[in-house]
Amino acid sequence: MKIKKYVANSIKEAILQAKQELGEDIIIINTKKVPKKGMFGGIAEEKYEVIVALDTDISQELNTIKSPSDTIETSSSPSYSYNRGSISRDSYVGNLYKKFSDLQQNINKELKTEAKSERFDSSIVDIKKDIKELKTVVQKLVEINFKENFEHHHKNIQKWYLTLRDKELDETFTIQLLEKIETKLPPERIEDFDYLREVIIKNISAKIRVNKEIEELPEKKPFTVAFIGPTGVGKTTTIAKIASINKIIKERKVVLLSLDTYRIAAAEQLKTFADISSIPFELCYTKENLENAIAKFTGFDYIFIDTAGRSPRKKEHLQEIFNIIKNSSIDRIYLLISATTKLKDMLMIYENFSELKLDGIIFTKIDETITLGDIFNFH
Repeated sequence: MKIKKYVANSIKEAILQAKQELGEDIIIINTKKVPKKGMFGGIAEEKYEVIVALDTDISQELNTIKSPSDTIETSSSPSYSYNRGSISRDSYVGNLYKKFSDLQQNINKELKTEAKSERFDSSIVDIKKDIKELKTVVQKLVEINFKENFEHHHKNIQKWYLTLRDKELDETFTIQLLEKIETKLPPERIEDFDYLREVIIKNISAKIRVNKEIEELPEKKPFTVAFIGPTGVGKTTTIAKIASINKIIKERKVVLLSLDTYRIAAAEQLKTFADISSIPFELCYTKENLENAIAKFTGFDYIFIDTAGRSPRKKEHLQEIFNIIKNSSIDRIYLLISATTKLKDMLMIYENFSELKLDGIIFTKIDETITLGDIFNFH
């Protein structure tokens, strides 16, 4: 793989130079205007910079495909059999996807080397963005191929595709996972539906990071944890559950604080729970109240802090909570999101609350939905 930068009076001229040196199969990664410095630091005539890449393996593979008909398996035998033996369009696209992944890694290496010898300024960011777009295009090709040849896949692969899509798991991830499974597993394993379930669960689980910090005894005491989120996601109930586990099952010293002075019922609910569980409770109205309460319970293991629910679309209301929590003695901040929330809304909630530098997310109300795919997609 080669990557090279050309500077000329026009983009067309720079591309022509690249083709003359590297051939017709170059990939144009980035183009931009670059001011050329004149005498005494002044700006002279503008130039154009074109960065191109050439991967000889991709170039040779492209040359083997003459027309669309050459890429389609015409025999009656299924081209998507798990015992694939011939090169057809699906294997070519999979190959191409791998080539682009390798190309991206090689370009990153080249950029690091180039950065040591000369300043590459914003070109690095632009190149990575363009490569990401190229990879997305190839991902879509893989998806199209999978669906167009769906009936040629093994019956268990078909069943698992429909099952995962019914759970609204991201389609790109689903197809890539099933393609990998069908390619790498022996036929007898693919015949075993339950074994496939274990493989799929293992692969999905490997993509999810679980923070078990609250389950472990903290080194710093008291370890303060704040729970924030939109209205109605179950912050107060979640805090009560976590406090119960730590107090009753793990026999730790726990304190409950509440910053929710807007809903009196919420504070009363938490206080009632605290009284029943013999857990100290305080209602804090200001940042000063919060700091004094944290300082008061120095001998405890955990201090769990409830906050008022706020609409993520009303930033002025969020700011009221932010002003108290920011630059406080709180060690961790967890955002609560209901599992019933649409993916776009999850992303919006996270973005609007992320001003607080979140340490993790707790998904609530998992028992209220039958499609948990968006939790994975959000992750």
